[in-house]
Amino acid sequence: MAHRLTPQTLPEVLARIDSLPTLPAVALDVLRLAQEENASAAELATALERDPALAAKLIKLANSSLFSAGDETTVLRDAVVRLGMKTVKLMSLSFSLSAAQSSSVGQATLLGAYWRHSLTLATASRALARAAHFDCDDEAFLCGLLANIGQLVLLDLVPNDYARVLSRADGLVPSLAQEEAELGMHRAHVSDALIRNWRLPDRLRRGAQWALGLSTSPPPLDATERKLHAALELGGLATQLLVDHGGAAALQHLLHDARRHGVSETAVNDALLRLEYELQEMASLFQLALPAGRDHASILDEARRQIVSVSLGAVAELRQERTRSEALASANRELTAAASTDGLTGLANRATFDRFLAEQLSCRTRGGLQKALGLVMVDVDHFKRFNDTYGHACGDKVLRIVAQLLKRGLRSNDLAARYGGEEFAIVYPEIGPEELRAAAERLRASLEAQVLELDGHIAQVTASFGCAHLVRVERDDDGARLCAAADKALYAAKQAGRNRVTTAPLNPSAASGTAKPANRPR
Repeated sequence: MAHRLTPQTLPEVLARIDSLPTLPAVALDVLRLAQEENASAAELATALERDPALAAKLIKLANSSLFSAGDETTVLRDAVVRLGMKTVKLMSLSFSLSAAQSSSVGQATLLGAYWRHSLTLATASRALARAAHFDCDDEAFLCGLLANIGQLVLLDLVPNDYARVLSRADGLVPSLAQEEAELGMHRAHVSDALIRNWRLPDRLRRGAQWALGLSTSPPPLDATERKLHAALELGGLATQLLVDHGGAAALQHLLHDARRHGVSETAVNDALLRLEYELQEMASLFQLALPAGRDHASILDEARRQIVSVSLGAVAELRQERTRSEALASANRELTAAASTDGLTGLANRATFDRFLAEQLSCRTRGGLQKALGLVMVDVDHFKRFNDTYGHACGDKVLRIVAQLLKRGLRSNDLAARYGGEEFAIVYPEIGPEELRAAAERLRASLEAQVLELDGHIAQVTASFGCAHLVRVERDDDGARLCAAADKALYAAKQAGRNRVTTAPLNPSAASGTAKPANRPR
């Protein structure tokens, strides 16, 4: 028969099956009365008295820890008042559902596991609805019971095929996908068809689908339905944790979703620990013997340990990743520095100098910055002698010493660069002409005061300085004019005897690109 079962043919197949579970007439009368606005507790009690077993269960429920105020009642009417019309309706259906399902099952060995899963889902949904103050406790409970009733029908309709599905689930409740892959349909299809057959309220039918993690088609949910949907989602996650061995992932998912609905981690933990007692209490009310399972406290502890273990592993991985990122960032910084720095002196290289000067000019021509701009060109005096007399290694040492001295004299926004060979350049972004000359003079005097030891000989190093200054940047070629003026001043310093500072006036009307003087004295 398995090949004839599809979601489309299911209603027709169910209509021809005589062994399907049915709801007792008393439960249907209670459902009808509960929907009448003027129905009284006395009328409800009168209907319930026709089913002594159902009445006894409702009295026992009224005296349970969920509803008892300390005083025990033995009168059905008092129990109905204590429970309330809605609870009586929903729990009457729940108790009747238990009897209907139990009578339909031929494979008793599977019944215990089924009821542990179904009762856990129902009780957890109710407990978490209560923790979230959703006011849909009993509705969530009944939807949880209804959700998996399709399993029992499948066991009746296709016992061998469904037994194979169960065996492949390794003792767990099979997923809907596993059922559909084997049978062409899943238990949610069967539950939905059966609830329609019983003509139960549509919200209960939709709730049974939500309890299995399925969405339902429009109309959109109203506020009450959204709360029921959330309660059943939380109940499903709790069931994954407590029955389906969901472990840390299920606990984290549960706590995350609970926070979205305003339920604290403490409230969730309390509800799960109380749930163990409530589950046994409900099993007693339903006259069910559940198979032994692990206590909820140990399940929670194990899940928390898994979370801590995963978290520690994640922290270690994060640290390793951070170390790798820092090493990569450091390597990138080194590459950037290498591309912008002169390898011998550690100063900016010529490309960086050109870029920095262009940026300063752009700030003044396009950015509106009204600041003066100064440039000093520096050339080591008689540098060829150092190379010829002491060798190129000593010449390199001289260049490094000059570079260090220039660097020490910089302000935070200045830039010193190796311009080429033994020549250096310093850009002063905000400086007056007199201050520029004074800065250059300090550098010249500091270098002259240095006493160097080169290849065992005492030597003195001096340099010539050429200064140029722009009060205001107005033209695109002012950078070239500034460099030409500083170079001209440097040439004048060399001609005047070296080891001195010379300033060249910058003629505003001068043409750009002034040529560098030929045969400058070294």
